[in-house]
This record gives sequence, structure tokens and C-alpha cells, in this order.
Amino acid sequence: MKLYNQILPWLHQRAQITVHRQLLLISGPERWAIEQANTLLAESSLLLWIGNSEGLQNSSNSQQYRQFLGQEYQHLLINCYSGFRANAVIALSGVVRAGGLMVIICPSIEDWPTYLDPEWQNRVSFGYLSSFTTSSFIQILTSKLQADANVAWLTPTEFRGSITQIPSSRQQISFEEDKFDEQSAAISAIIKVATGHRNRPLVLSADRGRGKSSALGLAAAELINTYGKNIIITAPSPATIERVFHHAEINIHNLKVSKNQLESDTGSLTYCAIDDLLQNEHCADILFIDEAAALPTHFLMQVIDRFSRIVFSTTLHGYEGSGRGFELRVKQYLKQHKPQFKSLQLHQPRRWLCGDYLEALWFDVFFMASPPAPEMKVCNEKVEYCRISKQQLIGDLVQTQAIFQLLINAHYQTSPDDLVRLFDSPEQHCFVIKQNQHILGVALIIEEGGPFLAEVNQKIATGARRVKGHLLAQNLALQYAQGAFCELTQWRITRIAIAEELQSQGMGQQLINYIAVSAQSNNISVLSSSFGLNLDLLRFWQKAGFSVVNLSQQSEVSSGEHSAQLIKPLTLPAEEFLLAMQHEFQAELLYQADKSLQQFETQVLSELLLACPLNFANEFTSIEIIEQFYAGTRPLVSCKRLLKSYFIAQLHNTASTLTNTQFLLLVAVLLQNVTNIEISKKYALKGKKEIEENIRTAIGLLITFNKRSAHASTLEH
Repeated sequence: MKLYNQILPWLHQRAQITVHRQLLLISGPERWAIEQANTLLAESSLLLWIGNSEGLQNSSNSQQYRQFLGQEYQHLLINCYSGFRANAVIALSGVVRAGGLMVIICPSIEDWPTYLDPEWQNRVSFGYLSSFTTSSFIQILTSKLQADANVAWLTPTEFRGSITQIPSSRQQISFEEDKFDEQSAAISAIIKVATGHRNRPLVLSADRGRGKSSALGLAAAELINTYGKNIIITAPSPATIERVFHHAEINIHNLKVSKNQLESDTGSLTYCAIDDLLQNEHCADILFIDEAAALPTHFLMQVIDRFSRIVFSTTLHGYEGSGRGFELRVKQYLKQHKPQFKSLQLHQPRRWLCGDYLEALWFDVFFMASPPAPEMKVCNEKVEYCRISKQQLIGDLVQTQAIFQLLINAHYQTSPDDLVRLFDSPEQHCFVIKQNQHILGVALIIEEGGPFLAEVNQKIATGARRVKGHLLAQNLALQYAQGAFCELTQWRITRIAIAEELQSQGMGQQLINYIAVSAQSNNISVLSSSFGLNLDLLRFWQKAGFSVVNLSQQSEVSSGEHSAQLIKPLTLPAEEFLLAMQHEFQAELLYQADKSLQQFETQVLSELLLACPLNFANEFTSIEIIEQFYAGTRPLVSCKRLLKSYFIAQLHNTASTLTNTQFLLLVAVLLQNVTNIEISKKYALKGKKEIEENIRTAIGLLITFNKRSAHASTLEH
């Protein structure tokens, strides 16, 4: 009863005055903690409960957290006995409204770092689970929480907590005025997209709680009431745009409400899923995209090509590992294809008050608050390449924050979950480039294969077994039915980032070389990597000595690129595996060229084919027909199959015989079977006749080359 006499007045006082959002930890045995939370929040009508609730409350799990983004709750409760997932924690903190409370149920502070979190199995590869003793991240987390006077604690023996009261002042009033001016500017900018010049999209960006959704809703109402516009809105899910619909609904005149649609006599606001939007014809005066950073970038690029009036609403910080993806990929695409697009950033929060403690707390915990960036330039002092141990990461959090910030800025998929892995995953290692204690570059690697897979390698190779982690070791063993490949000790490079102002100076190559030397000293047989393939990345990794040995048949949803898997052998057995894989890989490329790879970038396909050091046996016997095509007496359609076979047989003779354009044309026509319409556009050729003339010229060069080679060979003998 004593505890309730302390915490109930605290809760009551918070409800009576203007306060910042706060965090309350209920730390103790799980059943006890759930009972306390249920009692304290029993009267809350706006409560979101994540994790086990012992049946006392309706609850969801942390894997489903995205569906709640964009909504508002007075209270959020996360039961960390069910698992601590960093992405979910920081993202869901944004659903708590002004003055609200985020509650975390957790073990005691002494026991939490050693608690075997259910999420641990999702973060650690097969064979490494037994190495768990203590979570360094949870130790850092609890240390930060204990040091923050604005975090309240309830344990079985005590309660402590301050009230984060907001004093009434002219400063707060001024802030409220600025806040509405900022949103008015956003609404005006949205309306201008719909009523002004075409092809000038708007990117409306902000951290969570800044009023992006309300601005969309209010602008939608104005566009419908005043301008008679029909609006389509898309988002990760219908739940995401509930706040948009709420603000539109209360402001639209003569409203008719139906599922996923608000309609009046003058216009409408309709939700449409992104895949439906792209697969079917939809008529709209303007398109809104809410939580754009959480949608696949490949889809967003297609939308940019298809629609002339678009408003993107996106979250700045990459809570879910996607905010930076929008900055790095989509904005670059806009610059190229819609260069007159506008950007508007909202700074002042609307869902909570300026100077919010809860937001600042989680930004600090997850290293999302960017420190002042030091000036990056290589001076005459020595640049150091080294491996950073877990102990060094824990012991120097300033250095670790610099490492993580570099990863965030360089990789669109870097998320708070990656920070937890950086501290805790035993199979992950960190390499850096340093100068004067400044971090210039970083690479993350994950151990794969080796003795852990010895007993299951044949099951993996036959598809009968799949274990956690060991991504490339398993994929390649299965792809090529090579169980023994699993047993090779491997390091997979998962991230590599160089400070932007120091790129293109060879540092990335030198870092990979350092990792290769370190790998050999640790008896590692293979370096590997996997990524969405494009020409620049292909050439970078080829220069580092890596060879592509597998390519996904479908493009990745997130990037729109085919995922490539590469290896660099460091031992003789690994080199033998590489040769065997390359043989099969090249055959698969040729087979898939006019199927799953028909729309694949021809230049990349060409370089992949030529990178395999294999010589095709020239057993071609129908040279008469090929010569007839070259002479112009036989059309392409009557001998395309034979031309394809002839081209493949001469594939490695083309570099010294054909121009790059001629070679790419033959790959596109004979291997990928690209249509004449697409060929004409891509190579600036005027229809079927000119296409055949260019192919005929290229084939003639190959025929001449072969005749000269045959004559030279005869003279030698």
C-alpha cells in the first residue's frame, strides 16, 4: 500500500498540470509488474500494450509495431520480458501524445542485462546462442536510464519519480504561435502542388510528432472544399493514415464516409495500397504518400515516374532503418527526374511539447542525436586501419557513436536494432579507419560457416534444413548443392561506409584489403558480401577481388535491384569452390537472360558474363547461315537461335572485336530478347531495319575476326 501511496499521487498530479511525456519503468518479477501496470492504467481509454499482458489487456507483439505508427495514445506499455526490440521501442515512443506516459516492464536492473531475451534468438546466428552471458547494450541502457532524473521507477520496494512540469510563460505562447505558422506553411505548400505547375513534388519531412499527418488532413479538406480535388493517399497500411482521415473528416463539408474513403459533393480522399496504385489505373488530381520512408524505394520511384503531382510525407530519423533510405535514394531520384521538387521540414512538435524529455531520451540511448561532425580530411599523419573489440566499443561510447553515425549516414538500412547487434552479437566484428581518433570509415563483418554447420551441411545443401543466420554460407551451399562449402570459415561484409567527403580516394579498397589480411591470420577461408547490384557496386567489389556467384531472379522490393552474392577465396579449397560456382553461374545467367533477367541492366549482365574466366568450346557448325545473315540474304527472325549460339561461342572474343555499344546490343537482342521498341529507345535506332543493320555489322566483325584467327593458327602450324 505504501508504494501506491507514492505513485498514485504522482500519476494524479501529472494528469492535473501541463507536463512533458515521461518514461516509467516497472522493474521486478513479470507477473507482479503486469499487475501493477494493469492497476495503474486501468482507467486509460487510449492504451497501447505491446507484449505479454497475462490476458489482462488486449496486446500486440513488437513485430506488428509498424501498424500503430501515425496513431496517438495517452499511454504506451511495452513488456520487455516478451523481448526488447530497439526499432519498435523508439518508433512506438512516437505514438505517445503530449503529457502521456511510456511504461516499460522489465526485470530488475541487476538481472536485466543477464536476462535471456526472446529477441536474442532473432539477433544471433546458429551456434552462437550458448555464448550469451550479458547484454552490453542493456547495461548501457540501464546506466543511461538510471542517470536520467526524468525517468520514473517502480520496483517491489520503492518508487521514485519527478514531475516534468512545464512552466507557463510567454516563451511557450510564442512557441505555440510558431508551431501554427509552420503548419500553415506546410498546408499552403501542399495546396500549391495541387494547383500550381505540374511535376513539382513536395517532400514534407520531420521527426515524429511534428504534425505531418494533420497537415495532410487539413490540406486535403481545403483541396476538396475549395478546389474540388480528388485525392489518393497511400501508406504502409490503412491504420497509418487514421490521423490524416481524422483531420480531414472534421473539416470536409457535406461529408459521406465509407471504407477507406471520404467523399463530398466536390471531391474525395481515398486510400489506395501502393501495389494496387501501381498495378491498376487510378485517376486523381494529386497523390499523397504518408510515411513514405517506410515504403519500398523501388515503388516510390515508379510513383514518381507515373504521377505529376505528389506530396511525400516522411520521417527524418531512420527509426525503422528507412528514413535515411528516402534521403539517399528517393531524393536523389527526384533530383534526376523531377529537379524542381520542393522540400519543407517541420521542426516544432505538435503531438507533444517543445523540449520533450521522452524523445530526447531515446535519441540519446540509440545514438540518433547527431553530434557536431568533425571536419574530415586526410592530413599527413598516419591513417590507422584496425579492428575494434566489443570491450573497446563499450569503453568508448563517443567513438562508438561516431561509428554508428557514419553507418546511419551511409546505409539506408541501418537501424537501432543494428546498434544492439553491434554491442551484443558475438559473431559480428567491427573494423575502422582512424586518424587522430577520428573515425573516417567503418566496416561490419559477420562470421559464417565453419564447425557450427558441420553436422547439418548436407541437410542445408538439400534444402531439408535452414538455420538462423549464416546467410551466404547457406544460400550458396543450397544453390550449388555443395554441403562442404558450409564448413568453410567465412566472414561476410555486411556494411562498409567511408565519410562522404573522403570517398573515391581508395579508402574502401584499403579497408577491405586490411580485412582480408586479418581474415587470413584468423584462418578464414572466404570473404563474402551481398547487396542490391548496380554497375558502380559491381565494379567496386570486382576491384577488391570479389566474384559474383549468385544473382536473385527477382528484384528486391526495397531497392528494385537484383540481390547479388559475391565471394573472395582466401584458400585453395575456396578457389576450387569459386571455379565450380562460376561455371554454373554463367550457365544460369545465359539461361535466365531472356526470362527473369530480361529487364536487367544490359551493361551489368554483360560484365557479369565476361567476369567468369571460362572459355566456351567453339563447336559451331552452321557458319553458312550466319554468313548469309551477314550478307543480307537472310533475315534476323529466321536465324536468331543460331546467332545466339554463335555469339555465346564467341563471347570472350568480343572485347577486342566489338565496341561496347555493339556488344551490349547483341546481349540485349540475342540473349535478353528485348523488344524492338525498347531497343530503339535505348540505342537511338530507328526501328527494326536499323536494328538488324547494326546487328549485321557486329556479326560481320566477329566473322572477320574468326577467319583471321583461323588463318593465323594455320600459319603457326
